Amino acid sequence: MAQMLTEPEYQRGYILGALRGDGCFSNWPWKSASGKTYLYRKAEIMAIDKEMVEAVADFSNILLRVKSKLRGPTKNSTIASGKPFWQWKTIDKNFISKMESRMPSNREEWRGFISGFFDADGWLNKNKRCLGFGLKPIPNNKVLLGQIAEQLQHWGFFPKMYFYHNGGIGMLSLELNGMAKPKEILKLPTPERRLIKEKVVTRFFSIFQPRIQRKYPTK
Repeated sequence: MAQMLTEPEYQRGYILGALRGDGCFSNWPWKSASGKTYLYRKAEIMAIDKEMVEAVADFSNILLRVKSKLRGPTKNSTIASGKPFWQWKTIDKNFISKMESRMPSNREEWRGFISGFFDADGWLNKNKRCLGFGLKPIPNNKVLLGQIAEQLQHWGFFPKMYFYHNGGIGMLSLELNGMAKPKEILKLPTPERRLIKEKVVTRFFSIFQPRIQRKYPTK
């Protein structure tokens, strides 16, 4: 399965998904020795988990041939807040702008996108039988989760979107929790229900292969 991670489409999709989840974009002025000022467009990803940051740095260096830096963790960096972070700057502002707004264009890019986005904003519950994505309930996020849900259906999953409150904060959640008709699961004996849900989780990780190891189910 690891061989599949070398596909350029997967790598490109992973970068897009990670940027959409944990990326931030800004302008960065730089003055040369001659006194001329250049305005770079900067993309950064800051995350607790080094695996995601390293994957973005590796994929961008290999695939996009951009000048990127992997830094941290550093306690003295107010930008990184003590977390490992990846940074890439380019004077080609149009290139970064395309990365900000671009969505995957084929199945393999979507596989990488879902992997990167899960590393950024995905979760696996404590009993290891349900996973999903949680975002603030703004219109753009609802559209994004709807697009991800549509793609997951192409792989044979049955995602459901929910609205819930977490500590008084409204959240949108896209969950994978079993079969197309949840009521049918409730009719099954408990051991069978657990097995179905565990198979869904195992299949998700097998197909999309997120990079953050702590999110994987452990036996």
